[in-house]
Amino acid sequence: VSSINDYDLVAATIIKQTVIIWDIIRGFTLNGFELPEEVHGSIFNEKYGYLYIWSDNIIYIYSVNGTFISKYQVEGKIDEIIGSDDKFIIYKSNSELKYVSFDASRNIFMKISKIPIASSTSK
Repeated sequence: VSSINDYDLVAATIIKQTVIIWDIIRGFTLNGFELPEEVHGSIFNEKYGYLYIWSDNIIYIYSVNGTFISKYQVEGKIDEIIGSDDKFIIYKSNSELKYVSFDASRNIFMKISKIPIASSTSK
């Protein structure tokens, strides 16, 4: 599974526990590292130069060059990270949208809240 950062022209490829950050123009590896559990995906925040990586229940934040910033364990299973802005990381878990507040100036996570997804069934 790979994600691309169009702004910095890098990609992150996930293979089980291994994360490889590579230059998409030149095709060479910039950084690689192992995480303690299998990871399921990644997404870049191009504005802030973050790489969000998720496992079953942990969100990892790395810089675009592969420097570890922080991690946060959530309740429940992370299906996927939907997106982020300067204050929130939004993810899907068991048919609910949830978000984690991340203070980039202090590199800390804040309280989790949840946003229910409206049902598409009609009466």
